[in-house]
Formats: sequence, structure tokens, C-alpha cells
Amino acid sequence: MRSLYNILFAIFLCISAPYYFLKMWRRGNWRRGFRQRFGRYDAQLKQTLTNRHVLWMHAVSVGEVNVCTQLIRALEPRVPNLKILVSTTTSTGMGELQRKLPSHVEKVYYPIDYRKCVCRALSMIHPKAVVLVEAEIWPNFIWRLRDKNIPLFLVNARLSNRSYRG
Repeated sequence: MRSLYNILFAIFLCISAPYYFLKMWRRGNWRRGFRQRFGRYDAQLKQTLTNRHVLWMHAVSVGEVNVCTQLIRALEPRVPNLKILVSTTTSTGMGELQRKLPSHVEKVYYPIDYRKCVCRALSMIHPKAVVLVEAEIWPNFIWRLRDKNIPLFLVNARLSNRSYRG
């Protein structure tokens, strides 16, 4: 199953890449966060996260960022030693993260769900746990978390009975 998913994802990525590159170029400032989408984060982030208990929260876009912000405000007083990193998929989500969250909360772009990108991101960030806000589910990311025995939590998601049964 994993191999089939990775093959299909690679094909989709090759076919859709020109469209997304054009879309990013038209929007302007396309280089900002570009490397992060491939799981390449800067050395400063690595240094900041070294020897810390990192909670990785993922908020797809603006709506999820609002939920994430409330969750962080509730968690921080209860777990003061926790280093929180929040990822998003969209530039509007990143804008909201930067606007709403304090500077001590790390903000990054979520890597594309390609095996190497996900592995690179996880080996750089070393999360102790991951929280997905709403139902943003990417198979490679979830598989790698399971392989590394990293707990995964789904917050504020709606799942049908069929999805819940698996």
C-alpha cells in the first residue's frame, strides 16, 4: 500500500508541480518557505529545538490556526517546558500564525507528503508528539510517526462512522 501511494504521489507531484510553481510565482514572494515544503529547515530552527520536548501542531490554514491558537493558550501554562512548533500549508495560514502566535512559538511550512521530505522534517524536528488540527491526514506523515512511535492526536475533527472503523 505504501509503495503504491508513493508511486502515485510522485506521479501527481510531477504532473501538478508546474501549476503550483506558476501559482506561487504569481502570488509573489514564492521563495519564502519554499525549502521548508521539502522538509528543509534552517540551522537556527534545529538549534532552537535541540534537547527540547517538541510538540508539533499542524494547522492547515486560517480556520485551523484559530483553533490551534486557542489550544496553545490552554497548553502553555500547564506544560511550561514544552517547545511548540506549528506548521501550516498555506501562505495565508502562515500570515495568521505570525500575527496571532508569540515569537517563542516556532512557525514553519508543513512538508509535502513525499517520503523523503517527511523523513527529513521529522529527523530535524524530533517531535515528542504531533497534533493535527481538524482532519488534515497525510499517509506518509502518519506512517512515519507510527514507525518512530511518535504519538499522534487529532483535534477538532469530524469523522464518519465508516472512517472511524478504518
